Amino acid sequence: MLATALVAACSSGTVNTVVFDEGFGGTFPGSGWQVAGAAPAIDTTAGNPAPSLTWPMCLGSSGGLARVATLFDGAGGLLAAVDFAVTGSAATATTNVDFHAIGLDGADDAAAVIFPPPTNRVTFEIDGQPVNVPLPADHLFHQLVLEMDGSGLASWFADGAVVMSVGPVSTANWGIQLECAEVGTAGAPIPVLLDNVHIEAVP
Repeated sequence: MLATALVAACSSGTVNTVVFDEGFGGTFPGSGWQVAGAAPAIDTTAGNPAPSLTWPMCLGSSGGLARVATLFDGAGGLLAAVDFAVTGSAATATTNVDFHAIGLDGADDAAAVIFPPPTNRVTFEIDGQPVNVPLPADHLFHQLVLEMDGSGLASWFADGAVVMSVGPVSTANWGIQLECAEVGTAGAPIPVLLDNVHIEAVP
């Protein structure tokens, strides 16, 4: 199902090369990830399929992040995907987990920020332009895909449907990371599971 969704989301029709694929079935963080701040942990009981990644807590405004250790060249096109499930309500309305692509040689960036209930939305953003979409009304896994084509058009997809497109983006080198933020709490569990981080690039 993941491969089908990725193909459906890829508007360019280009056959890309898989450059990173993480289902969290091995040691984490291992050599593939760099972790800072509040550390995420493996949940062996749930996933798409199990296991998956979650934050047992995310302390303060500094939050935590898990960054893919490799940089990716988006000059010819880039596709980055993650599966997520929201399993309950968060301690505060500002609690969130996001899937973030950061341009490291330009001003570009793109993020999909997951706000569990009570806020109950995903905020998609490309270069500061946001689009808010309600969370699905279930606890199932859903897929977020960021695609950049060779012309510099960047697009967000949710479960294969386009949410927004902005371009051109000019960054060639991209960092891909997962982040959490939980402002104003003593460190409650984050009710978001993440799985199947998948990155493709055009050779």
